[in-house]
Order: sequence, then structure tokens, then C-alpha cells
Amino acid sequence: MDWSRFAYTQYVTNSNYLCNSVMLFELLHKLDSQADRLMMYPSEMLIDPGAKEATTDDGRLIIKARDEYNVKLAPITVQSRKTNDGTIYHSPSQLVAGY
Repeated sequence: MDWSRFAYTQYVTNSNYLCNSVMLFELLHKLDSQADRLMMYPSEMLIDPGAKEATTDDGRLIIKARDEYNVKLAPITVQSRKTNDGTIYHSPSQLVAGY
């Protein structure tokens, strides 16, 4: 199988999703998954994606994912719209990312 054609992708919009994503990437690493790993996260969570260290918990988790679990980082600007349904508040970002 040509694993270069596949990737596990996580879309992060807050600290809770970030924690969940890092746990998933840790499991994929332990299982020696051959597919790439990509995490899209709000750019303000980590100002410098090439940094060796971070000063926030979110930044430390992002760097851990990159360095320990071989996750490729994609900082994004989260697109949102005002809505009463919190489950789709950040959905516009997901649509843009898939486009």
C-alpha cells in the first residue's frame, strides 16, 4: 500500500480538542501507523511553529505532537460565524480546510 497518499488529520479549535488530538497521535505513533499525521490548529496557540520550546500549555502540546509523534503542523486562522448552535460555530474553517 502507498501510505504517502494517506494522512490522519486533526482539526483543533481549542485546548480540549488539542489534548484529544495529541492523545490520538500518540496512539497512532505507538501503533507505528505509516500514514502521515497532520494537525491544523489556531495560529495563536503557537506563534512560531519551528520553535524548540513554548511558553504555554497549548504550545507545549503542539511541539510534543511535532517532535515526539511526527505530526506535521498547519497553523490556521479559525473562521467562525455567529450562531446559537455551538456545534457548528467553527464549521466554516472545516469547509475552507477541505477546499
